[in-house]
Amino acid sequence: MACCVTRFSGTAACSISESRFLMGNREVAALYSDASDTDPAAADRVKRLATLKQRIEQQLPGRVRHYSVDWDGEHERITGLERLGRQVLEDVWTELQEEAAPAEVQADLPWQEVERAAIEDFVEDRARDFVGREPVLAELTTHATSVPKEGGSWGVCLTGESGTGKSAIFGELTRRLRRMDVVVLAHATAASPVSPSVDLMLRRWIGELAMQLGSMPTS
Repeated sequence: MACCVTRFSGTAACSISESRFLMGNREVAALYSDASDTDPAAADRVKRLATLKQRIEQQLPGRVRHYSVDWDGEHERITGLERLGRQVLEDVWTELQEEAAPAEVQADLPWQEVERAAIEDFVEDRARDFVGREPVLAELTTHATSVPKEGGSWGVCLTGESGTGKSAIFGELTRRLRRMDVVVLAHATAASPVSPSVDLMLRRWIGELAMQLGSMPTS
């Protein structure tokens, strides 16, 4: 008995075999089924496999494929796996179509909307389960919301080694500022393949400022 789980692009389809071989040779049967194995540990493996199958079916409702195969005694080989192959191919193709559907819809959106959505996803991902750093966030929030003073600083540069949480602070700061009465022009160069483009960033920001002012950009 065997359990085969196939994953594709974040989704999963499971195939659980319920094979019953009509074989006279028990040693051959043991090669394919622990239930036919005389090994003292085989019974435990059968039990654990049955538990695994049950858990998979519970966690993936509607995504489990039961299949059976036959035993060709004359040629001593399993037959019927072609049906499983066709089923797996059909499942994978269905998953491909479902995964591609959002991309097709997205392709009809203006690039600004696509990039804005990528920035939103980046912010939410980096700020997820954010804790701590309150002194830094308080200072950054105060700087971003205070009235500019003549001769005062007009920007803040947050630096640090890779992995020290700069992106997490960016994400949390962006979320907090958006809950306040301020205009936030956010950008992250790692949000999408086109995010490193300064030209596209400025064009998007111009459009967002124009929307805030109730006007439309000329280009």
